[in-house]
Formats: sequence, C-alpha cells, structure tokens
Amino acid sequence: MTLEKATSWLRFASCVLIGFGILSTVSAHPSLNFLSRPFAQAAIWPFGTVSAAPELETRLIWAIMGGISIGWGVMIWQLATRLLHKETEIIRSILLASTIAWFLTDSAASILSGAGFNAVYNAGFLALFLIPIWRPITSNKASINRAIA
Repeated sequence: MTLEKATSWLRFASCVLIGFGILSTVSAHPSLNFLSRPFAQAAIWPFGTVSAAPELETRLIWAIMGGISIGWGVMIWQLATRLLHKETEIIRSILLASTIAWFLTDSAASILSGAGFNAVYNAGFLALFLIPIWRPITSNKASINRAIA
C-alpha cells in the first residue's frame, strides 16, 4: 500500500475508533445506556440476557473503555499524520504489534467472560487497522510531499 493510502486509511480507522469511544463514553450515563445495549446484546449470548439497566460497575467499564478507545484513536491519528511519512517502518511496526496485542487480549478475555461473539466484532476492527499496515508501506516522492507534517 502506498504511504498516501495507508495514511488515509489509518485516519479513517482512527475516526471509527474515536466514534466507538464516544458512543461507549456517553453510554456510561444511566439515561444513555440504551446506546450500548445493542452492541452488548449482540456480543453476549443467549439473546435477551443483557440488563436494561446496567450496574454501576458496568457503566464504569463503558466509561473506561470509551476513554481508552478515544485515546487510542487519537494516538493512531497522530502517528499516521505526523510520523508515518518520516519513520514509516517503525510506526508500522508499532501499530502492528499494538493492534495484534489488543486483538489477542480482548478476544481471549471476551471468550473467557462468556461474550465470545465479541471476538467476531474484534475481527472487524482488526481488519480495519491491519489492511494498511500488514505489508510494508511504499513511499514515493509525491506522497511524501503531501504528507501532513
């Protein structure tokens, strides 16, 4: 993938991650937890077992998860727009290692917690980030000149 395409793809992926983080964060409020319920219901089987009024601990986890997702998304945006054109292979390696570490940990913990279907959702996020970074990123003079510094 070219540097320009990888940068654009990673910026888009960051926006998706930040959006998920915002949804998670606002779902921590008792009157807005209906926003996260469809996601939780799809991940936790059997269907119909998700509480309509999650406990304080659950809302706290939504808040923490939202903050982490927003922070991770902002970090990836910054790496993609400020450093990827300067240190392409180092940034690609950092993103690849951290994405795989997240996927394996989150998916294994989801399975252990009884919400194994979340691993399927994780595969979507995994693809969103791996597509631009799985293989080496090629650069050319034109794409370097257009990169955001």
